[in-house]
Amino acid sequence: MGSHDLSVKVLIRSGGKSAPAAAAYFSRTILSDHHQGVDFDYSAMNDLAFSMIMAPDNAPAWASDRSALWNAVEAAEQRKDAMIAREIEIALPIELTLEQNIELLKLFTKKSFVNHGMIADVNIHANENQFHAHIMITTKDITSDGFGKINRECHKTENVLKWRESWLNAQNIHLRKAWVDNQVDQRSFADNKL
Repeated sequence: MGSHDLSVKVLIRSGGKSAPAAAAYFSRTILSDHHQGVDFDYSAMNDLAFSMIMAPDNAPAWASDRSALWNAVEAAEQRKDAMIAREIEIALPIELTLEQNIELLKLFTKKSFVNHGMIADVNIHANENQFHAHIMITTKDITSDGFGKINRECHKTENVLKWRESWLNAQNIHLRKAWVDNQVDQRSFADNKL
């Protein structure tokens, strides 16, 4: 059954994180981190079911290239303790097909992140018909000239609750569209019995 599971993590450079390394892992590809001078190769992993970059209309063309995007993110951050990206991990409903989950994820990502000026690197991993998604989002606004100021929407704590509610609502809409009787509910099992 669908789930309201949505976790948000911050990738911080001082914690040893690298945007190209994380993007390579989630997309199961090979990427070079120009900042560190290191290659990251996750191409042998075979559970990638879908991958795409979603960017606002005003984003430059290079923003759709994973290597260029995440290396530009690293280059835009000078601080040793910089927040280089956010990762949103989501459990996808098993009642929906891969194609239905892709449509659901694209609509949710556009509404929650891309429409607010963030670029999203979206990847679905599938293991034995169980799908989950990783969405890496940029933390700075994008302009036609490159990255600008920090995107405050990305850093508001209350947005995590909005994203969870939006994810729950989007799933329920798509489950109804697919004629699935089950609906996602954020209440606990005990509270649901009342």
